[in-house]
Amino acid sequence: MKTSDETAVDDAADTSAADRSSLACLFADFVSAPRSTWFARVVDARSSHQDRNRPYVTRLVLLVTLIIASAAVGFPWFGWLFFIPGALQVALEIYLEPIMRHRYEAVAQRSSTGRDGRRQWYWRAVRVWYRNYEKFLPNVTSALGVVACSLQLTLVLVFLEPPTTDRGWVKVLALATAMMYLVSGGLGPLMGPATYSPSNGLATPVLRSIRLLWIPIPLLLAVIIAARPGAWGEALPYALMTLGLGYYVGLRQREFDRAVTAAAIVRDQINEENVKTAALEYHALTQPVKGSLQEAARRVANPMTRMELEHYIANVDFIHEQAQRGRLDPRRGLLPPIEELLRREAQNGAVQLDTNIRLDPGLDPKHHQMVAAYLRTFVSNSVQAYASLMPDQFGHVLATARQEGQNLVVEVRDTLPLIPDGVLANSHTLGGISRHLSAVGGSLRQDSMPNGKVLRATWPITVPLRHPEPRSRQ
Repeated sequence: MKTSDETAVDDAADTSAADRSSLACLFADFVSAPRSTWFARVVDARSSHQDRNRPYVTRLVLLVTLIIASAAVGFPWFGWLFFIPGALQVALEIYLEPIMRHRYEAVAQRSSTGRDGRRQWYWRAVRVWYRNYEKFLPNVTSALGVVACSLQLTLVLVFLEPPTTDRGWVKVLALATAMMYLVSGGLGPLMGPATYSPSNGLATPVLRSIRLLWIPIPLLLAVIIAARPGAWGEALPYALMTLGLGYYVGLRQREFDRAVTAAAIVRDQINEENVKTAALEYHALTQPVKGSLQEAARRVANPMTRMELEHYIANVDFIHEQAQRGRLDPRRGLLPPIEELLRREAQNGAVQLDTNIRLDPGLDPKHHQMVAAYLRTFVSNSVQAYASLMPDQFGHVLATARQEGQNLVVEVRDTLPLIPDGVLANSHTLGGISRHLSAVGGSLRQDSMPNGKVLRATWPITVPLRHPEPRSRQ
């Protein structure tokens, strides 16, 4: 399963091919929600920076309007109870919005055991919620929304008094307000990060069925209204026309999908142009001193320094060559393939290196960069340890990377003794990696083998798209 930011671009390319048929373009993006990190990030940014409280205040205005219009028409005393779920939903949404927007990332970094003693349960609960932010459509407020919309429509369709001649429009207004509340509440989860995230646990057919509910619901309401024409009198045609508001859900979803997909294509093109320009300018900037660096590499006495200079020159030449040929891939960075980087690390010592890198071509760039960084660090540590502990022996290192289910596994095996626990936990390199993996739900561990050890880093592919660092309030 692809989890790359570029999955949306791939989907868009497929859709564009289908759009060459005038008939296919009508249905190419009819019900499918593109699942990609690109879509999920755009939706998350929109809700966090643009929408914020706007949908919740809109629902509050609609709820107040519905109460006033319904009261003007008249309903039994127990009808007031039908507004309680909506009031609770709006109140919770407005109250929780700043908490979730400002504190999600900071809370996620806290230890799952908590640091405040008495509030341990609070941090643990919010951390669990953060980890599942993109995986599930329903939450407390959306459950209240389902109940609120159902009760409000039931009140309007069943329990409101028949309209008088001069107040027929008021009952239609109540129906229109209830429909707009339904539209507003439905668009919340249907256009939220969970719908578009690859981490969503719902099967694609189930998600498509949920996105198609906007088709049968207005039809069902039309049948209910038409079955009780006396409850609407002369306002019956206008009541049926009002149900058309329910189809705004589908139109809004489809327009959003198409707009974000088109933006992903443009973004990809701009990224490639910018990366190519930067690479060529970087090469032009370093070209005047390239000869001096080569001369310095030949004369420097320290073999480690000489190797680093040679690697730097090789990287500059690689970047320039790829840029000229149009082969630079922004998703994989500017450096050579992982195998080449590891081979260079192994050249720093008397080590035989074998690699077995099996990564999905559609792997998210951030995960790809993590794999490369961790493998380079682990191999470098093994090379240095061989030089320190076994200077007269020829070492052997096996570096592997693979996907196991929803987890990425990076391993480096060597014939060295175990790393002391204090070094593994507190060193600047391995300790930093261990802490970062813990922040994204992964782990760093080592196991003893008959002829050495294996250092293993594991982390989930479906890490939250929200960054661990607290987001700025500006």
